[in-house]
Amino acid sequence: MRTHRPKMALLISAVLLMAAALVDQPYSLAQNPNLSGGGLTKDPVLLSQNEVFESKLIISLDKEDAEKVPFVEADEEFQAVSATAAAAAVPRAFPILPGGIDHAAAGTGTANAGFGTIRMRGVPPGSMVVRAFLYWGTITNNPTLTATAIFNGVQVTGTLIGSSPQLLNCYLPMPGGPTFAVYRAGVRTLVPPAINVDYSVNGLASAVTNGGDPFSCTFPFSPPQLPFPLGASLVILYSHSSIPAASRTYLHQGVFTVTGNVTFTHNLNPALPSHNLLKSTRLGGDGQAGCSLFSVGTATGERTSIGDNLSPLTQIKGSGSTFNTDGDFNGYDGASLNQLWDTHTDSFGAINGAGTLITPGVSQYLVQFSAVGDCFVPIVFLLTVR
Repeated sequence: MRTHRPKMALLISAVLLMAAALVDQPYSLAQNPNLSGGGLTKDPVLLSQNEVFESKLIISLDKEDAEKVPFVEADEEFQAVSATAAAAAVPRAFPILPGGIDHAAAGTGTANAGFGTIRMRGVPPGSMVVRAFLYWGTITNNPTLTATAIFNGVQVTGTLIGSSPQLLNCYLPMPGGPTFAVYRAGVRTLVPPAINVDYSVNGLASAVTNGGDPFSCTFPFSPPQLPFPLGASLVILYSHSSIPAASRTYLHQGVFTVTGNVTFTHNLNPALPSHNLLKSTRLGGDGQAGCSLFSVGTATGERTSIGDNLSPLTQIKGSGSTFNTDGDFNGYDGASLNQLWDTHTDSFGAINGAGTLITPGVSQYLVQFSAVGDCFVPIVFLLTVR
């Protein structure tokens, strides 16, 4: 029997190698060099695009602003308002805040489910919530029917903040002219004092609700059944006594599909103050590292860079980065399946020797994404400096 064990081991190894080859083939995309499908592309035109898109400044707050600017409980369009522009007669929206302003964000994948759990962590105990928003995105034929969600047991109606038909270039063919629609709802009153808890999100319109694999390795790739909710994120602006009063948070929105290289520009009002720490959050839809539980080379390698017009951009994420070689758009909000939604936060400064990534005093900063085959849609950008 001993003489047969090596042969049996070799046979088993050969079978495993053949099985691996068969598993790898469907999602290698080698069958068609211009293939678009399943949220991936090898189309040389899409991959070679180098575009610029301006994100809209929605909120700019420091402690003084937050104590003077009235808060609209209804989710109307917010405008950046400085303390000097706020009328002295405007009643306070809050009592005196315990300190300056910072932000936190977390998300969940909802594809093929319509539900998920957002696990918010990292907000200091004793913090006061200043603003809170729920964002979600759905590929749909009817944006009106996908504008509601149930957040912590309460139904909320979102404002359509943007859509991206370009995303569907990577899901061809998709009949009916669907769009990737993104919504925002104000949920400050639904956030408990503890803040760091698990938040349920459900009731998102979804053709499939069994929580099954949203991105299988079957070739050719099949378009998703609509509506197809990709995910949801909770964004919280909070105040805490440990945060300097001069700390400022900017929130920008920009719904635009990345297939090649896209630079998102963000105007800052007021100009960026002096700071020792910079925190950046990017969230969006349709990111994945592969299909099912497998990594796909053409879906990885995304790079994120940040900076301003006065200095070269610094790569903060992705292959080649000295800070984090993982990408921003890997679908990790829905792990372990590739659940097509991402919420990523990184901090820079003395804590990691990053120095000044964005020069104090500038009125604009840039975030650049470089894709190598994945198609994804950044939605929200948060920047806090303190």
